[in-house]
Amino acid sequence: MNSALGIVIGLAVLSCIFWILGAGVCRLMGRKEEPGFLWLLGLAVFLGMFSVVDILMEACGAAFHVLFYAALVMHVLVIAVCVYYLVRSGKRAGRALIQYPACDVWLLLFVILLIVQIWYGMGNQLYVSRYDTSYYNGNAINALYTDTMYQYDAYTGVYVGKAVAWHDSYSMLIAFLAKLFFMHPLVVVNRIMGVIEIVAANLAVYEIALRLSKGNRAVAVWTAIIRALISVLCWNLGEVPGYYLWTRMAESKSMLANVYLPLALLAIVLAAEETEKKQCWIMLGVFVFAGATMSMSGVFMIPMLLGVGLLPVLLRRKKLKYWGYAVLSVLPCLAAGVLSFL
Repeated sequence: MNSALGIVIGLAVLSCIFWILGAGVCRLMGRKEEPGFLWLLGLAVFLGMFSVVDILMEACGAAFHVLFYAALVMHVLVIAVCVYYLVRSGKRAGRALIQYPACDVWLLLFVILLIVQIWYGMGNQLYVSRYDTSYYNGNAINALYTDTMYQYDAYTGVYVGKAVAWHDSYSMLIAFLAKLFFMHPLVVVNRIMGVIEIVAANLAVYEIALRLSKGNRAVAVWTAIIRALISVLCWNLGEVPGYYLWTRMAESKSMLANVYLPLALLAIVLAAEETEKKQCWIMLGVFVFAGATMSMSGVFMIPMLLGVGLLPVLLRRKKLKYWGYAVLSVLPCLAAGVLSFL
């Protein structure tokens, strides 16, 4: 499965899983969204579910194969429930479950934009963060070949004993996908997760611009194009999302800068537009929990973004219950932060 065909199959399977999870959650909340938003929401749900299992397995000191089968069973059960619910509710409602975008020049431009960036990213040989990447890849490889979690040094392979500190779930996610698709972890990181990051980064920017422009797809696509040009032409400025995307692709910090933080911003925009709807606060909790558990840096960065973004929304609404919604939405992220210090 390390071939190009295996990579395409892996991406297709994961995309279907994301769409099913996203559609199931949106249908449960009574929302009708475009496929791009469903894909993003499904991605966050997938990462969040895996993180819950990973945190529990790490706390129990379980072997890696226990984590793998526990996560696999949970995902299969949830996906099966989503499929059953979607089929049954679709027949009962007698209408489409997804709001499909118009097949016009803007959709074509956006698809071309994704293809060009994926082609550029897969051929890009510039890399600057071998130390951090070795940490994530080393832990994933150790988990696969020793059936343990964080008991061997990621850089040397020397046995260090049972892990005494909480780690983010990204390394075990790489190992999980590698075992699931019979791939080498480096193929999972550089190809599977690399493509997912590029697609998610563009979809997040598109969805944010679409909401802020009141549904103007032309503005949304042009915003995604401008962001892509800036990321390619200005990556060497350092410490900007484009720098992480093209020189540290699919690394935890890169995913944080280009996927998790934009998803949190998207949730803030939704909360500002539909403050009275509890479903927006639920999606906010899902997005921030996935980001905080998949990136140790997200434990600090995401709460800061939420504080800056949600404070004006809460002050404008002037209702105490919205403060309660905000606190409940941020609690999973804060819980992940507390775990990192235990």
